[in-house]
Amino acid sequence: MRVTVIVDAGAQPYFRLERTAVEAQQVFSSVREAPAPVQIPHLGLDADWFPDQQQMMTTDGRRLITAAVSWRHVPAARRRKLAAEAARAYLGPPRHNPSQGY
Repeated sequence: MRVTVIVDAGAQPYFRLERTAVEAQQVFSSVREAPAPVQIPHLGLDADWFPDQQQMMTTDGRRLITAAVSWRHVPAARRRKLAAEAARAYLGPPRHNPSQGY
């Protein structure tokens, strides 16, 4: 098992998370090549699991947190739960900023 967490304090973390999810949902052919992201409720301001990359992204409004899990022969739901718990350790209190759209 390997868990990697990246904490990115760059600008506009919420916008970058939402843009990544929107781009991953887009289909440019008649057949979806990669599974769509799955929203993870009650984690940060928003959170999504990206099955194709086996990683999730979330934000508290200050940081963009990406947690990737590599664990063979384990169901995706368990990998998703592990990624959420790893990311939760790095989330601070949510920072809501209506003037920036979140």
